[in-house]
Amino acid sequence: MSKRTRDNFTQRTIDALRRRVSNCCSNPECYVLTVEPQATDPTKVIDTGVAAHICAASIGGPRYKAEMTTEERKDINNAIWLCAHCSIKIDREPEAYPAPLLHHWKKEAEHRIKINSNSRLYTQNEADYKVHRTLLQGIGVNLSDRMQTSISEVARAVKSYIHKLDPRLDVEYSFINGSNHFEINVKEDTDDPVIINFIPIDPSEYNEKFSDLIDHGQTLSCDIAKVTTNSLGLDSIFPQNLKDGILIIEPNNKRTAIVEIQDEEGETLMSFEDELILGKETFSFSSMKYNHLLSFKINKIPYSGQPIKDGFNLDLNFQLWDNKNF
Repeated sequence: MSKRTRDNFTQRTIDALRRRVSNCCSNPECYVLTVEPQATDPTKVIDTGVAAHICAASIGGPRYKAEMTTEERKDINNAIWLCAHCSIKIDREPEAYPAPLLHHWKKEAEHRIKINSNSRLYTQNEADYKVHRTLLQGIGVNLSDRMQTSISEVARAVKSYIHKLDPRLDVEYSFINGSNHFEINVKEDTDDPVIINFIPIDPSEYNEKFSDLIDHGQTLSCDIAKVTTNSLGLDSIFPQNLKDGILIIEPNNKRTAIVEIQDEEGETLMSFEDELILGKETFSFSSMKYNHLLSFKINKIPYSGQPIKDGFNLDLNFQLWDNKNF
């Protein structure tokens, strides 16, 4: 009986591989550091990274290529540095992580290290602090370099500063997925209304989409060139020079609705529950079931009852069954 052999990497290859990505996982959605100093021995480290094979080291392994030679399987070009979690993930589901994708990960990870060479390494908390500090300085609130500010402290500082500029405003700030979010509320007891003017790049496009918003409840999304207000507080939030600015207005006239499809005897065959969008002239409804397999749409039906072509659509997405065994 022949013994199955693995074409493992040499220690020299492993060391070169990890150094080329500075001991960081090469998965672009991960990038965790895979080494740390031991607490009990000042001469040792704890490695949590893995030199993973892009194409398997032995027959039957994930992404195995029979045409590769032993030397090609052991070569650094067939290796990618990953954290332990990601190394298991790519081998448990090799179809989702084909060899070209892993080669792309590796190339991008090495490029990331190269362009950031001789740059400071920030933790997530330090990076968030830099973002918050830059935001506050941008609207006129200065922080000491030594002041480590939590997101809740930043939110309170933003709220207080904008309120001082304009007492009519009550602003809530949050930092979500790398973006600054401002919820702007105007106090009801003010006699002086807050005015915001959005100047679109294409006025005709804006007018058409605004009509769709009012008449049909459709979301308005439009490129804007400039924003003007009568509020110092809002002026501190909106950029002076907009670049690729987009105004999005969501309709607020939505109601939760249940739509039933019945047979001739009035028996319910299927029901859909979602938001009914109400405009001035028409209403619409859209819902899906069974992980997007079945979709049902009611598109701009007039309240007058006037017949409309393609107003109702019930679709079955057969593409979800492609390459599936039954």
